[in-house]
Amino acid sequence: MAFPQGVVAGELAHLGLRPGDEIATVGDAFTAYYAKLAHLQVVANIGFRGELADGWYDTDRFWSLSDSDFHSLEAELRRIGVKAIVSPEKCNVAPSARWHSIKDTGYCVELLTNR
Repeated sequence: MAFPQGVVAGELAHLGLRPGDEIATVGDAFTAYYAKLAHLQVVANIGFRGELADGWYDTDRFWSLSDSDFHSLEAELRRIGVKAIVSPEKCNVAPSARWHSIKDTGYCVELLTNR
């Protein structure tokens, strides 16, 4: 089996992301090695709380956003130049068909560039 982070990096390049492009991550950005491999910049981290006592991440809120809140988040991310949202979790409950599953990795991505 291939190294999942390498597969994710390769798929992001295949989908059109280029070195220097800015992305958002869902959950733990500290282990987003695919971004380094693909020379992408993580500029937004969705679900990071930064509160060790209550847990570092709360990604369930992201996955349960209403359609209008989700579209507002997408619009804000586009406004700041984010090209994609990448998640290593809950890809089976991704809020729309816009999400692409990255085969055999558990990751998925939503491109924000074609709007």
